[in-house]
Amino acid sequence: AVFSRYPIKEENLIVYPDSKNCSLWCDIEINGRIIRLFNNHLQTTEVSQNKRKLEKGLRTDDSQRVERAAVGLIDGLHENFRKRAAQADILKQLITASPYPTIVCGDFNSLPSSYVYHTVKGDKLQDGFQMSGHGYMYTFKFFKHLLRIDYILHSPELNSTGYFSPDLTYSDHNPVVMRVKL
Repeated sequence: AVFSRYPIKEENLIVYPDSKNCSLWCDIEINGRIIRLFNNHLQTTEVSQNKRKLEKGLRTDDSQRVERAAVGLIDGLHENFRKRAAQADILKQLITASPYPTIVCGDFNSLPSSYVYHTVKGDKLQDGFQMSGHGYMYTFKFFKHLLRIDYILHSPELNSTGYFSPDLTYSDHNPVVMRVKL
């Protein structure tokens, strides 16, 4: 969802095939200027769900069951990587076609070194954290606070003046906040 104190002029839900995840773009008018905002939740990794299956398989002396559980985990991760890559390709086309300055935000479920991140960011967008963040930042609370998988990317004509991720307790992800000067 997108909540805005500024008028939302147009919006479009982006539904991805074979996925419960989706994206939304909307055109927001701010002081007579329109920006396009993409809000995304790309394909989940399902690591927690697949990890439980693997752990259940490891509680047995049956080596075939253990192998099936491990192969199932790997297959699930591979399938979700493939889905996220296809979603990134769709987003890239929509971002390139945007007639307005653009902000792309949300849960990419991918690291900054990933195909998904580089495809969505492309050469048109800047990473808000790289432009105005400080120090080390994580957005996913598990894996010892090592993963930044949630982002705010923006067109160069939008000036990022502050970027942070407060550590809150109501989700396994921290929110990401960016101040922008138009």
